[in-house]
Amino acid sequence: MNICFVTSTYLPLVGGLEVVVHNLALALTERGHQVHVVTPRTDLETSDSTYPYSVHRFGFKGYGRLHLVDTMAVAKIASVALRYSIDVVHAHNLIAPSTWVRCYRRLGGRARLIGTPHGNDVLLDTSTGWGARNDPEVDRAVRRNISAMDLLTAISPPIFDELLKLGAQESAVRIVPNGIWPEECPEGRPDAVRKALGVGSSTALMVSVGRNHPVKGFRNALRSVARLRQQGLDIAYLLVGREGESILSEAKALGIDDVVFVVGEIKPEAVAEYLQAADVILVPSVVESFSITALEGMRAGKPCVLSTGAGVSGMLAEGSCLRVPAHDDDALDAALRSLVNNVELRTRVGARGAEEVRKFYWPVIAARYESVYREALARNGC
Repeated sequence: MNICFVTSTYLPLVGGLEVVVHNLALALTERGHQVHVVTPRTDLETSDSTYPYSVHRFGFKGYGRLHLVDTMAVAKIASVALRYSIDVVHAHNLIAPSTWVRCYRRLGGRARLIGTPHGNDVLLDTSTGWGARNDPEVDRAVRRNISAMDLLTAISPPIFDELLKLGAQESAVRIVPNGIWPEECPEGRPDAVRKALGVGSSTALMVSVGRNHPVKGFRNALRSVARLRQQGLDIAYLLVGREGESILSEAKALGIDDVVFVVGEIKPEAVAEYLQAADVILVPSVVESFSITALEGMRAGKPCVLSTGAGVSGMLAEGSCLRVPAHDDDALDAALRSLVNNVELRTRVGARGAEEVRKFYWPVIAARYESVYREALARNGC
């Protein structure tokens, strides 16, 4: 198949959506498909020619939010679709990219349209004001774009549920999760990480990964660590990601600043060595569309404690992780305590998680997307 991805942000910018789109493009290319990515230009230096798929950029550097860019986007999608006989146009995000592909269809575009929300384009958190749909204009655009798609995919059950609330027909939505590659962390690094932090081998190290935002729940994790320390448990906490430094003042106020560590933003491929150094992977999300961190930790054979606020939590088999209700401090403390006090349990949960995560490997996920594309083509007589 000839497949066109449309996204409003892409590499070299690094975020969850950019990495997911890139890896899906790689996996589909490995399966013999021709993949094209349509995305805006960026002020950053790009390396588009090094990818095994094609990247088509539109607009001009420093274009900001000019409405002219919308016209450029639609024109680029139409030209790529025509030149490369595109079968499927797949919009990643239900705001700008889906608006562009909806306009492409209105102008006579014949490729099948697939829409995939990736998080804050559909999900909302009223306690923090998180979510683009808090803007009524965005909410209306998302609802219009949903109705324009031939099929929609949801990366997790919470997104599936939200799509139905927004008017999507259940028969037109398929759950297809995000994925990871099966690579392992280089040997020898975990000890080096712990040594650099000053964390001894007898201390249980909890590790979380992600940008420090209230919806990630990292402060809930911090307070849990403080309570468990007061109960005499020998534990430490490491947060890897942007803006993590702001939790250090709270750690000091809680009296645990000597066992709380922050590593700023790092390249995605460098995260694995920090996960390998962990005794427990902690994903305390209040609301999150998926959580790649949980899968990466499980791939490393580490036991994962994750809240039901993480979208992937409802897709994991019983026993492959420890699930706790979001906002439930007692349940979070109990889960962490059980793993810290029971090495055999850590080993067992980690081993089951390593098996469970195989169903999320990118070759498997790419095959599922391929089925969605074929269904869209078949149901429209293409």
